[in-house]
Amino acid sequence: MPLITSLEPGSLEADPGGQASCTLSVRNTSTIVERYGFAVLGPAGAWASVDPGAISLLPDAERTVTVTFRPPRAAATTATSYPFAVKVLPTDHPDDTAVEEGELTVRAFSEVTAACTPRTSRGARAGHHVIRVSNRGNTPVEAAISASDPDELLTFRIRPVRVRASAGSEVRARVDVKPRRTKTFGVAEPRPFQIRVDPGGSTPSVLDASFLQRALLPRWLPRAAAVVALAVVGTLLYANHKAKVSNVAKVVSTTIPTTVPPPTTKPGGGATTTTKGGPTTAPGGATTTTTPGAAIEPGLTGALACTTYDPGSVNVVVPATSSATSTTAVPLFQVTAANGQVSFRMASDADAEVVKSILTQYNQVCYIGNGGPPELRAMTLEPFEAGLPDLPATVHAKCDNYTNSPKTLIAEPPDATHPDPWLADTSVKPVFSIQSFDNFADALLGAKLAQAHTQRCWVGTNAKFSTLADNPDGSSVFEYWK
Repeated sequence: MPLITSLEPGSLEADPGGQASCTLSVRNTSTIVERYGFAVLGPAGAWASVDPGAISLLPDAERTVTVTFRPPRAAATTATSYPFAVKVLPTDHPDDTAVEEGELTVRAFSEVTAACTPRTSRGARAGHHVIRVSNRGNTPVEAAISASDPDELLTFRIRPVRVRASAGSEVRARVDVKPRRTKTFGVAEPRPFQIRVDPGGSTPSVLDASFLQRALLPRWLPRAAAVVALAVVGTLLYANHKAKVSNVAKVVSTTIPTTVPPPTTKPGGGATTTTKGGPTTAPGGATTTTTPGAAIEPGLTGALACTTYDPGSVNVVVPATSSATSTTAVPLFQVTAANGQVSFRMASDADAEVVKSILTQYNQVCYIGNGGPPELRAMTLEPFEAGLPDLPATVHAKCDNYTNSPKTLIAEPPDATHPDPWLADTSVKPVFSIQSFDNFADALLGAKLAQAHTQRCWVGTNAKFSTLADNPDGSSVFEYWK
């Protein structure tokens, strides 16, 4: 062969947005002056340049050229190894080509950005924000999302608390903000807070946001109430004055005395009553009528995914460790039934005992959206009786009240502030978000579920429901409706 070539070095490494170079030696062993061109083959060829692009060599002469690779800093530039080949192309003898092979390794880089929409939410009871996490790097990232306010005047509900974004993708999370205390009257007050997006291996993003807390009642209402009160007092005084100048005798003569008939009793002297549960005897020996306990949601039997358990087998288990690998996770207390189908983990033994007290009042746990993400499921309990579940006397229920009218309690598709289909109480302004669902069909079923109740309650510090399989190292929140 009238051509000898060599490549040095054969293995290169480069950062996206950076460069790496190697040299190619070319020796003309023919008896004529030859001109040579070059071509870089393989996926990395699009990033390569050769300097100079062509050379001429006398017989037995040798020269080197520089091959430089510049991989772009983009998510599409995958962090991996790319084999390449440099082909030497003689002009006068095109069949006498030579090829030198090498390998270019592109390193990983991380670039995560986050944004909050809207920057300021407004409301008397709650505000809603959407967090967009964009992965502009060339490897997948997992980011933890948290929120805090310096004055501790707000509570936060984040769904999900961890997001995973592949290279070049964007994921969303939702942050619901609620004031710890509502304002009855007064001007709106801003409540600043921060949202932290921590991708682990790179610098966290800290987003400034605010909740403008409005009063429940308008500012003019106290003055209007005072005016109305004065008008009522004036009307009463005027009516009293007119009564004094009326003919008292005429009033007495035209008054017809009335009597109230005595209550009717059944034989034996006892009145008939209606109760739930079983037959009882009223005072005097009368038998009461019984109303069988109603199903929790008539018409949703086929839509609910239910798990039956023995309420007498519910138990709290204190784990030896919170995780086989984690040393920083909080201790978790498992609440489980004997059949192993009903199982929850709580962040404290107190929360676990409360969940146990609730589960022992039922024999089924049912879900809407059982096939969707755990944080987008709506859970209910069977059997149902008014007033259940009962909580221990020392526990204050964490509940969201809403209006359960079919005209104002509706399912809504995703919008700018709600990344998932959601259940909305439109009787208040701004519209109150009750529950999110994985799809719109589940949201429609959720509306029927919510219309049978007036409150959505939970046990735990966060407003997120998860199971052992979905969140083995994290705390769980047990949700129910009443």
